[in-house]
Amino acid sequence: MVRRYLLCSVAFVILLQNISAQESLGDIARKLKAQKAGAQSTAAAPPAAQSATPAPATDSRSATISAAISYAQSMPDAPAAAPEQEQPVTANMNPDYATDAQATDEYMAAIRQLVQQEKFQELDRIAREARSTKARLPGGFWKIHTFYGGAAAPKGGIRASDAEWIELIAHLEHWTNQDPDSITARVALGEAYDLWGWKARGGGYSDTVSEDGWKTLAERGQKALAVMIEAEKLPEKCPEWFLEMLMLSRTQEWEADRTIALFKTAVEFEPDYYYYYRFQADSLLPKWGGEEGDTARFAEAAADHIGGKNGDMVYFQIASAIVCACSNEAKLNGMSWPRILSGYKAVDEQFGPSMYNLNVMANMAFQAFDLNYSNQLFKQIGEHWSKDTWLSYEKFDNMRHLAWVNLTAMEYKEAIKNAKTPEGQVFAANLGETVNKNYHDKVRECVKAMGDFQGNKFNFMMQLTTGGKVNEIVFPSATVPSACLRPELEKGVFAAPPHGDYWVLVAVDVN
Repeated sequence: MVRRYLLCSVAFVILLQNISAQESLGDIARKLKAQKAGAQSTAAAPPAAQSATPAPATDSRSATISAAISYAQSMPDAPAAAPEQEQPVTANMNPDYATDAQATDEYMAAIRQLVQQEKFQELDRIAREARSTKARLPGGFWKIHTFYGGAAAPKGGIRASDAEWIELIAHLEHWTNQDPDSITARVALGEAYDLWGWKARGGGYSDTVSEDGWKTLAERGQKALAVMIEAEKLPEKCPEWFLEMLMLSRTQEWEADRTIALFKTAVEFEPDYYYYYRFQADSLLPKWGGEEGDTARFAEAAADHIGGKNGDMVYFQIASAIVCACSNEAKLNGMSWPRILSGYKAVDEQFGPSMYNLNVMANMAFQAFDLNYSNQLFKQIGEHWSKDTWLSYEKFDNMRHLAWVNLTAMEYKEAIKNAKTPEGQVFAANLGETVNKNYHDKVRECVKAMGDFQGNKFNFMMQLTTGGKVNEIVFPSATVPSACLRPELEKGVFAAPPHGDYWVLVAVDVN
């Protein structure tokens, strides 16, 4: 019996509108946002994504795979989700980003530890080097941005207790007093005050925020702004300063034109700091007063304006920030799956692999209904799931199982389609005869080793290449000796099928 989420089909919609790449990015954003200037936000605080129960989605594919339900119901259950546990994070300045989904958290923990130890000279050295070299971590993440993720928030992030926030801010204020010329110290302090303000506001919709919540957000935002104004006077500049000022524009509800002008200045200062584009794309979502499709149009226009692989990379980086597993209702927020995929591959090629990005892409591939690719990514991920992406192990495990079940159902449909053709019936009969003749002894050996096999026969699906080699085998039940039989079948070469990548149902006689 499969899970209650079985065969929940996923649709995706691409809503793109041509916007001249000759326009400035500020003009593009202004055009999309102008009519919404001053609109009150009805969204959750930006640092914490809203968690929602995914709604079942249906589309034309639901009908196409309905015939496979009876077969899919004989599929083995995926392993039960592990009990929800807090994933331990160890401070590590040099984590393995390619295999560790928590690598960024480990790096931030190491920076946070240095703040707690008040090793301010070392912190300034790390930040200055990251800033001057424009260093990127595997996966394309800017090292200086990741640095501030550790320096400007306690261990628990925005949900940390007020006592933890007060302790952190005391360390950061000591840093600014000890080194008043440190741009790093002031940006970290400004971000901390701003984030602490959003903690007071809470993550609910605007009509759920208390009067005290709004007041505290405003007070802490004002303190953050004062710190950032002082930082602006320093000779050393930092790309993160502009990002925090953009965040403060949301905190203080600036007029749209003022925010867009700041966005344009930020991009002029550091065109490759993709977090600016993420902020602007997020600001165009309906939760901040935007219209459906605004974010997708902005992402397309920004990527076109940048051009080439760099543009595609920014497109992917926008998508990776706004497409989440917290709710599947919006699918890819109208963004183009082929361009997301192109951008991801460009990032992977230029900056190296990232287990975190693998998790993000597995989610987006599933939402795009690219089930082959999604399943490939889930296999690469194994158990290295990312809590930032999936929110819980259960959600990750369910999505992984859904991807496999949906793909298997589609493959079964293809096998049934092939079996209805005259040449398919002949091929299936001949293949079944070959398997039963050449592998009969192995089948009996495997069944005997299991001990608890019931019945005289079983079916399985096999995909063959043009030359008759096995591409993939799908066994329908955990009671079938798949582990024993699969390696033998995979070594075999069979008659050439009617065409390549050909799915066929095979009936095996046990007696």
